[in-house]
Amino acid sequence: RSTQSRSSAASDVYKRQALTYDSGRNGLWIGYESGAVSFFALSDERFSTFLELTRVTQFANRTIRKFFVRGDSLYVATDFGLSLFVVSRREFRENYIRFGTFASGTAVRDVLIAQGQLIVATALGLARASLRSTNLNAPTEWQSFAVSGGINALAIQGEEIFAASADGLLRLSRSGLERESGFPQKNLIALAATSTDLFALASDELIVRRRDGSLVRRAGNFSQSRALVSDADGQIFIADRRQSLLVLGAGTTVTGITPNSPLSNSVEIVQIDACGRVWGSSSLRNGGAQGFYRLENGVSVSYTHLTLPTIYSV
Repeated sequence: RSTQSRSSAASDVYKRQALTYDSGRNGLWIGYESGAVSFFALSDERFSTFLELTRVTQFANRTIRKFFVRGDSLYVATDFGLSLFVVSRREFRENYIRFGTFASGTAVRDVLIAQGQLIVATALGLARASLRSTNLNAPTEWQSFAVSGGINALAIQGEEIFAASADGLLRLSRSGLERESGFPQKNLIALAATSTDLFALASDELIVRRRDGSLVRRAGNFSQSRALVSDADGQIFIADRRQSLLVLGAGTTVTGITPNSPLSNSVEIVQIDACGRVWGSSSLRNGGAQGFYRLENGVSVSYTHLTLPTIYSV
């Protein structure tokens, strides 16, 4: 059911799509495009990889999108539904593929547990079910709310549950989904919450909703951003495919943290010049070119279409 090693070689066969820190086990849950799930224990740097979902044949797409940890249960959002992994038994116990009136195999983009409910954000809308239910495989146990364009992300702030949609911010109440008044009606990519603020990310701006309902808007190019998260101290981080890791500071200023490494781990050609500098080039064949790179005196520099707009014109 699982494989273990002290290197990530086996795991790197798959393209990583989801990442969650498990504070109770001091490790990282990693989800892959193939449906594989890995746990990386930070204490001894050991990987455990579970391949059950890669063997699902009923659905062509098995990408892991999000995780939610609750005690011994790991809820895994996938492109075909929601899977329950029992950590102590190291096995997948259930696969939920039908939520209320939604079609079987609807992709789940996010999942959270709040107010005694299991809530999923799907490509067709939002669905919820009571945690007291003894048969979550039954569609009738789920209450579904169709939303055009689906729900992209979920967040909870205090006693309020929010959902990011293609048409703005929605609030989940006992009666259903309600539009958050005064909020811009645009596609929201991701959500994060602290005790005082709710953060919503769009392709062209970061929107901060204060507890008093006021909005602070920070314009920027976030078209390649995919995730938004808050740490225990309320610091906000944005995962961006183009700008690496972005950090939101006071006054909504955004700064980048770029690792001392190439932008891509797929290198097609490597050369050493007369000055001893190492040059590497990415490949168009492996998920799209990321430019070329130079390593000199331990410092890596990336040359991409952002810094050299004509790089792909020849």
